[in-house]
Amino acid sequence: MTIVNFHFLRPEAFWLLPICLTIWWFWRIKTDPLEGWRRQMDSELLAALTYPRNSRRSLNWPLLAFWFMTISAIAGPTWKKKPDSFAGDESPLMILLKADRSMEVADPAPCRIERAKLKIKDLARARKGQPLGLIVYAGSAHLVLPPTKDTSVVAEMAAEISPDILPSAGDRLDLAITLAGEISPGGTLLILSDGLNQDDGLAAKAFEKAGSPKTQILAVTSTLSESFYSLRKSIHADLFEMSSDDADIEQIIKSSKHATIADVEQNKEQWQEAGYYLTPIICAFALLPFRRETSAQITE
Repeated sequence: MTIVNFHFLRPEAFWLLPICLTIWWFWRIKTDPLEGWRRQMDSELLAALTYPRNSRRSLNWPLLAFWFMTISAIAGPTWKKKPDSFAGDESPLMILLKADRSMEVADPAPCRIERAKLKIKDLARARKGQPLGLIVYAGSAHLVLPPTKDTSVVAEMAAEISPDILPSAGDRLDLAITLAGEISPGGTLLILSDGLNQDDGLAAKAFEKAGSPKTQILAVTSTLSESFYSLRKSIHADLFEMSSDDADIEQIIKSSKHATIADVEQNKEQWQEAGYYLTPIICAFALLPFRRETSAQITE
């Protein structure tokens, strides 16, 4: 514990203290059976004529302490933060790979889907040990691998993808986004595509339904078409051009880290409440009124 970090989560609870003090003061006067005599008699003489000297009036101060401890517990004392649920656990990155026939176009060689596979291999190497998953889509969307820290397996599975294994042609990115939201809620999405050949409103609806995850688009074409810009706007994504070196991969990694840092920043100010440590003390004060009283032994 450090004094610098010690504070109360709900300091406004101490506004109850003046109310409790007022109640305690009036209760103290009301429950004092000798209050009338105190106004009429010298205090030393009254003390000599009363027995026992430790009357129920002695419970006044423990009662005040009981209320103070209770209010302190309600105020939520704390001095340390909750364990960081994101510590040592990178945000999952789910790859959405388009595998329609249009991805077989070579502009330039090799074809778009082959270049996408090479980029997935580079990404798997760069994210070694960090969760990486793969969904492939065309006219339908299919899970290849859920997020796994064995990223080399993702690269191996991606290398076997081709339009021939998809049951139907098309560009149902919306289905891929919906599937990704179900498999990896809270994760980051990376779309590898040659453009959107459907109404981007469908993708936008799927995006919102999935919880508006952090999304990136890597264009696997030589030029950026208008569909990329429209898609980027509709799903609030980061758009990257494919490069001949690792510049695009570095941008993707950097953007993914920013998403993780944002989650950590949101979580870091959660403090661990320690008011329950006062419970035994509060219970001890609460038991004092129930202590056994003994009758006075009068001797001549």
